Amino acid sequence: MFPSCRFSLAALALLVAFVSAAPAPGSFPYSVNGSPVASKVSPASTFTMMNVITLTAETPKVDLMLEIYRKDLAKVPVTFPIDGTTDNVKGFYYPEKMLPGTKPYYVAKSGTLTITRYDAATRTISGTFSFKGERFDPMKLKATPGDVVTITNGTFEQVTFKKI
Repeated sequence: MFPSCRFSLAALALLVAFVSAAPAPGSFPYSVNGSPVASKVSPASTFTMMNVITLTAETPKVDLMLEIYRKDLAKVPVTFPIDGTTDNVKGFYYPEKMLPGTKPYYVAKSGTLTITRYDAATRTISGTFSFKGERFDPMKLKATPGDVVTITNGTFEQVTFKKI
């Protein structure tokens, strides 16, 4: 076999492996404390309103929400902190579905979100994220220090959001 053919076959194998490993458009997987969660985008809860993009991942049992306060997404990739104090990105993990005001949930206190692709015209966005969240009990209106969840390996790929 000629060296150039060997290189072409190796490049093709690498491309196939990369394409098959890439998340599917509209996917929204992540891990909770090291356990993978195969969630999907919630079309009803994925939208933009008043300069905020809200992305929601759902399963039959749990939800995860990211709120991206758009500043400058014209130049990507761009990374924002998720720290609970800035108005760049906020993260929430709902271990018992998203029932605000009734069930405890986790509020991101540290982490990052990287936007890898953004198209304002088609309202699509892609990126990665991870964060540590602290438990908040809305019935008691207080956090539970030390009760922390770790969200890692989060990705969202070509997620389309509607304008409200």
